[in-house]
Amino acid sequence: MIKILIIEDHEDIRTNIKEILVAENFEIVDTNDGEAGIELIQREIPDLIICDVTLPKLNGYQVVSWARANPATEAIPFIFMTGKGSQDDILQARELGANDYLIKPFTRAELLKAITSRLEKRE
Repeated sequence: MIKILIIEDHEDIRTNIKEILVAENFEIVDTNDGEAGIELIQREIPDLIICDVTLPKLNGYQVVSWARANPATEAIPFIFMTGKGSQDDILQARELGANDYLIKPFTRAELLKAITSRLEKRE
């Protein structure tokens, strides 16, 4: 079963994403802050990470930078989700190693397409 880590500080958004992904038979681990997210990345080694940019403790940019700097996690597909949709925000995310960027609010179809695309490219 494919394991996806969700790092999102808004519980309603995190719950909604979890429900969508569980219905698609993904295994889900989740947290509400970047520091705990890094701990879960190390412990769980997920197949894909979905992460908000604006988080407590460590932001999403710090999380993706950490993941890319570690050999055990550097190749894990990383999808940002955020309300910040300027070209500068997207460029910064890509430069730090994010594979995709979903702008909130996004649809179920957009979420699943991004996940499917990243998992297929990983193989």
